[in-house]
Amino acid sequence: YPELAQLGAQHRRGDLTDSTALGEAVAGCDLVFHVGAKAGAWGPYAEYHAAKEQQGFNESRIAELEAAIGAAQIIDPAQFSGTIIKFGARVTIANEETDEEKTIQIVGEYESNADEGRISITSPIARALIGKSVEDSVPVVTPRGRVSYEIIEVIFE
Repeated sequence: YPELAQLGAQHRRGDLTDSTALGEAVAGCDLVFHVGAKAGAWGPYAEYHAAKEQQGFNESRIAELEAAIGAAQIIDPAQFSGTIIKFGARVTIANEETDEEKTIQIVGEYESNADEGRISITSPIARALIGKSVEDSVPVVTPRGRVSYEIIEVIFE
């Protein structure tokens, strides 16, 4: 398979560093691998096959992220005020059963990080809080069960 040898040499030399060049090189070898797979000769080429699948996954993920960035809107929570919870709000809530308080910020799906207190607007707790205000009691159905929170404070910063 001379195409494979050429591809390997190009990769070792660093000629195939960008995904477009690698994709073109891979596409050029598709027929060889298709024939090899039918003949059961995948043995030494299994790593290539796995890398090709990973490349397809990576390219799909890049396209997904590019679409999300293209559709994104920049929202400055500091432009909002009041006590009604909206996207971007930093909210202090108290578990009505344990009185445990926590502060969370409602953010976009790609910004969420529970360890840092940033929860996705699509999460059960954020969906329950949107439109509510200070001193409201909010029941939330979570994977751990039903929990009721009291809204202590709403800040837009």
